[in-house]
Amino acid sequence: MKPATIVSIIAGFAATANAGCYSGGEPWGDKATALAKAEQACRESLTGTYGSSGSGNGHRHRCINANNKALNFEIWHVKGGDRNLALAECKDGLQKEVNGCNTGGDTTYTNWRYKGDPNAGNC
Repeated sequence: MKPATIVSIIAGFAATANAGCYSGGEPWGDKATALAKAEQACRESLTGTYGSSGSGNGHRHRCINANNKALNFEIWHVKGGDRNLALAECKDGLQKEVNGCNTGGDTTYTNWRYKGDPNAGNC
C-alpha cells in the first residue's frame, strides 16, 4: 500500500471518531448494570429527532441512579438539520462509553457526540 493511501485511511478514521476517556473519577462499577441503564436512558429519553447542532433541541441528557451512583448520559447532534436517533444507534454509542472507558468518556462520531459519566451519589 502506498504511503499516501495509508495517510488517507488514517485521516478518514480520525474524522469519524474523536474519543476521550476520562483519566479519573468514579468508575462504572458493575458494567452489566451500567449497560442496562444506558439502554434505559435511550428508551426513556434519548432517542427521537434532534435539531441541528447549537439549536435548543440538539442535546439531551438523562441521569439514572444505580448502586449509589449517578449515571449521567448525554447525546448531542453535531451536524446541521434535523436527524433521528434510533434505539440501536443510541445504545451502541452509549455502551461504547461504558465498555471502553472505566471512569466514563466523551466520543464524537460523524453525526453524534456521546457522553457517559458515572458519579458518586444520586442524580
